[in-house]
Amino acid sequence: MKRIKLIMVGPYPPPDNGMSLAFKMFFDGLRSSGEFGLHLVNLASKDSTRRDEGFTFGRLAEVAGILFSFIRAVVRVRPALVYITISQSKLGFLKDALMINLARLAGAAVVVHLHGGNFKGLYLRLSPLSRSMVKRTLARCRFFIVLSRDLAGNFDFVPRWEAGIRIVPNSLPTAVSSHGLEAKVISRPFNLLFLSPMMLEKGYLDVLEAIAILKQRGYSWVQAYFAGNFLLAHDHYADPAEMQAEFQSKIAAWGLSDQARYVGFVSGRDKSALFENCHLFILPTYHVNEGQPLSIIEAMAMGLPVITTNYRGITALIKDGENGFFVPPRSPAAIADQVVQLLNHPDRYTQISRRNIQAAASDFSSATHILRIKEIFLECLQPGPSEAEISNENTRQKPIRRE
Repeated sequence: MKRIKLIMVGPYPPPDNGMSLAFKMFFDGLRSSGEFGLHLVNLASKDSTRRDEGFTFGRLAEVAGILFSFIRAVVRVRPALVYITISQSKLGFLKDALMINLARLAGAAVVVHLHGGNFKGLYLRLSPLSRSMVKRTLARCRFFIVLSRDLAGNFDFVPRWEAGIRIVPNSLPTAVSSHGLEAKVISRPFNLLFLSPMMLEKGYLDVLEAIAILKQRGYSWVQAYFAGNFLLAHDHYADPAEMQAEFQSKIAAWGLSDQARYVGFVSGRDKSALFENCHLFILPTYHVNEGQPLSIIEAMAMGLPVITTNYRGITALIKDGENGFFVPPRSPAAIADQVVQLLNHPDRYTQISRRNIQAAASDFSSATHILRIKEIFLECLQPGPSEAEISNENTRQKPIRRE
């Protein structure tokens, strides 16, 4: 059987983060299937200090290198299909737009995959001329993969967008398994876990303040582990070192040296051990580019109930009161209240733990995830609307209304 030539554009570790681990799982799974002739264009950045949308000359050089690699791959591989993990920043999408148009000029079908939830926000910040460019470019793509139905509207300004939407939730990395795990029970110390890039908008300071509130209420046996690298986003910090220094100073000022532990970035067996040692996962995120955090799915697989926010693609993972709980963003007191509620109902805690283990095994397997996207790829190679039809519809389409 002749293999389908496919260029995959995405971040392959290192560094390890939710998006790169998801891409690695998918890329490696496709490679092992042997059905596709794969070529990787790696988007992984070596600059861990820049902001989400920050411009540096180093970033510009990275983009130029990525585009050179992509052009060389298109010339050498002559792909039938190009898969791109789409960016939510201006410079990032300019890179994506060039790749989409080059792929179409080479006769390849294009599938874009949005791992976040704020592409529409990027679109609405652009000038009318830039919006027109974005719309024309995306109209040349065959399918748009999003993480949940709630995120489909990120592409509602594109002609025929509804026909192009395909929903594929995130899945467990292949290294994570809930097989044979028993449901957790409440014990002392009761360990909370925040595992995520340490961005202010991910809510790590809210978790720390919740620990201070719990200590004041007499729950000094409730502890928290914080895992992840400090990263700049939409905040006031000069650099990650300043973020970490402020975090450590708050631990000291609030008298939490016995309740709060920063363990840095963890992966592999160290990460698994951390999940095993903890009882409750907390991610009160309001990060503007949030999508569907892989860490929540990992926590579910390890039997941890989840406290998080009713936000972006998280709503497809957590049902409030069934397998986790929603709290408002920037609300440490609400986090503390929810922790106390669980501590007061140990049977309910164990029931939720058992439910999450079962759900992770049935709903978030990597094999199912890979199969879903493979089916989209094969569908992509079937005849679709011509670009002339799309162009005609593009001119007829009414202007998008701001929400």
